[in-house]
Amino acid sequence: MKKILLTITLISFATLSFSQQVSRYVVASGGNYSTASGISVSSTIGEPMVNTLTATAFILTQGFQQASITYYGCTDSNACNYDSTATVDDGSCLTVYGCMDVTACNYDSTAVCDDGSCLIVYGCTDSTALNYNISATCDDGSCIALVNGCMDTTALNFNPLANTNDTCYYCDLSNNISSNNPTSFTACDAWMLTTSTSSYSIVSYNWSNSLGQNIGVGQYVTNLCNGVYTLLVIDAAGCQAIDTITFSTAPVLGCTDPNAFNYNPSATSDDGSCIACVFGCIDSLACNYDSLATCNDGTCLTVFGCTDSTACNYNITATCDDGSCWFGVYGCTDSLACNYNSLATCDDGSCTFPFPGYDCNGNCLAANACLCASSCNSAFTNVNDEHITNVTFAGINNTSAGIAGGPVDYTITTNGATVSQGSTHNIYVTLFNPSAYAEYIRVWFDWNQNGSFADAGEYYLVAGPVNTIGPHTASILVPSTATLGTTRMRVMCIYNDPVPDPCISATYGEAEDYCVTVGGGVPGCTDPLACNYDSTATVDDGSCLTIYGCTNPTALNYDPLATCDDGSCTSPAVCGAITGVHLTDIIHDRSTFNWDDMNSATCDVDQIRIRY
Repeated sequence: MKKILLTITLISFATLSFSQQVSRYVVASGGNYSTASGISVSSTIGEPMVNTLTATAFILTQGFQQASITYYGCTDSNACNYDSTATVDDGSCLTVYGCMDVTACNYDSTAVCDDGSCLIVYGCTDSTALNYNISATCDDGSCIALVNGCMDTTALNFNPLANTNDTCYYCDLSNNISSNNPTSFTACDAWMLTTSTSSYSIVSYNWSNSLGQNIGVGQYVTNLCNGVYTLLVIDAAGCQAIDTITFSTAPVLGCTDPNAFNYNPSATSDDGSCIACVFGCIDSLACNYDSLATCNDGTCLTVFGCTDSTACNYNITATCDDGSCWFGVYGCTDSLACNYNSLATCDDGSCTFPFPGYDCNGNCLAANACLCASSCNSAFTNVNDEHITNVTFAGINNTSAGIAGGPVDYTITTNGATVSQGSTHNIYVTLFNPSAYAEYIRVWFDWNQNGSFADAGEYYLVAGPVNTIGPHTASILVPSTATLGTTRMRVMCIYNDPVPDPCISATYGEAEDYCVTVGGGVPGCTDPLACNYDSTATVDDGSCLTIYGCTNPTALNYDPLATCDDGSCTSPAVCGAITGVHLTDIIHDRSTFNWDDMNSATCDVDQIRIRY
């Protein structure tokens, strides 16, 4: 190639329209491009030279033209060997696409262009097969059909063809045999009974002897002799339970004469050893023991004690007097009895004992009076028509469903009430009474803790007669003299009975017992007419002052008995000193003595003493 120096001279024309279009193949192996004053200039190396001038854009392109070059190849753009530089198709185009990998399951021997579709992961492609491979693209014929079944060889329904375990069923047949041996070596009075159990129904029982002979087909066989027996039981699943039973009763030798001295009731074969009896008491511990007797005649006397009916320790069951009789003073000899007699030596059965939980004086021995049983109970046999459903009082809020008998004891299971002496609390009682029967609701408190509800001031009527469920309410004033501590409260509803009785037993109603703890009240004067009345006091401490009058001992009307000053005191007049004292008209030994006029309704100048 030659190096060309290209010189361009720009000539301006007033009007220019010139262009040249050349169709040539230009091969450039080198060149340059430049722009100046809006004119672009490029040069290439080639032969011969081609000039193009476009005046409108002021572009001059020039090169060197050489002869046309022909390129052979595949010009089919759909062929896998398409050559974009080829100018003449040479018939080499490859257009058959497919998998060209001979190891692929979809290998296409006619394909000349690999299209990337080759499948090369072999395995089972059947999604229902046991060994289905989700990654496999080529089925290799290895699929194993899924066979469900029991795979446990010990099961009733074992399936040797199964490859996927399913529900298995097992034999659980068993025999529980009860029996009774023959009564003797030669007797055939034994029996057997089987209680066979299985998850399947029993279809047959088969009893056989040692010779293989069938002796029964039910659960029970009788008239069996000594020997070996077999039981075969079969259930609906074909399960079998086999048991072997042996009866072996050896002969018992001995005296079989029941009248003989040495009679052996267990002997089954007499051995000639019988000895004739000599009857009598053969118990050496009996008081009528007969050393010559060989057979007991049932006359032995073995209960020793005092047989004298006049003795303190007479024993009515004694058959042998043991010399223990003694005589003395009759009375109660039990030291725990209320009428115990320390001088008595013979108990005469007169002992009396306190009510359980109390001493002989009626004092409760428990931790508190509430835990001592009441001196009486109240019981009802029918709570279906009416009963108590709720009691609310000073800390108690107990809901119940009605319990027959009674009284229903809530003294331990339910929190008790807390009150103080002289205080007032409301009680609320709700009933179950769907038929609107006439009911009386009552409550008792053992304020003095003597175990009785019969004392004055211990009964309160809550409501009655009423036929609604409530809650029914009443105000409970705790006596200021109530004994401190925990005592018992009884709440009762009773059908149509206007007479209060804490110990009644009736048909319709219910009674419930609760604990109530009484605390000390607030001491003070509770009389509102007293001058020292204390509105916060709940227990009167005797300090009330109720005698009104003048309590000032210096007053004219002082009352020494008065405890409350009523403002009526009258005090004596206080006149005070004379004022305005002065002398006038002094002449020698005479003068006029002057003072203020201080006379009033209560004060008069009575006398003036002058000392000179």
